[in-house]
Amino acid sequence: MAHSKDGVTWHPEIRRELLPGPSARSLGVVSFGVACVTFGAVAFLFTMMFLGATHVIATAEVWPTSVALYSFSGGALLMGRGRFSPMLWIVEKRSRKERAAGYTTMHHDALEKECPVDVVDVPSRRVIRLAGEHLVESKYAVDQVNQVRERTRQVRQAAQQERNLSLTTGPAQSQHGLVEPDA
Repeated sequence: MAHSKDGVTWHPEIRRELLPGPSARSLGVVSFGVACVTFGAVAFLFTMMFLGATHVIATAEVWPTSVALYSFSGGALLMGRGRFSPMLWIVEKRSRKERAAGYTTMHHDALEKECPVDVVDVPSRRVIRLAGEHLVESKYAVDQVNQVRERTRQVRQAAQQERNLSLTTGPAQSQHGLVEPDA
């Protein structure tokens, strides 16, 4: 049974307040999408070039090429190169802010041997791995990956059950019929 340094045992009900705005994980997903569109545009342009489809560029049917060129240009500007990448800067800046607040939303951080901050699942706002907690001991990394996946499934299931319960019971009401504020 895994424990954190504080002696608290992980369970799927542990929640964490997140900083306002998009999470580092969400920004990382967007940056991955930009990279995919950019590489797709490059592939399209090279395919057109190698197939000798220059007549398409010279005719009125230029919209596929134009879309590819604009996608490539925009994606290249956002992706940059190496450490000169605005998307990387944005994700890294948000990740540093999250770590300063005592958590991270980057799931790959859950697989670190020593994770000094809580790892949080963004959709459920619940903790997947407590700070300082050790994952299952195994010589196979896949066992730790499976543990993180199982915990993610558990926290999302707990959040879904809570949403279903609140939909069926509704908000708590006082004896006077007024809705009680959440504690």
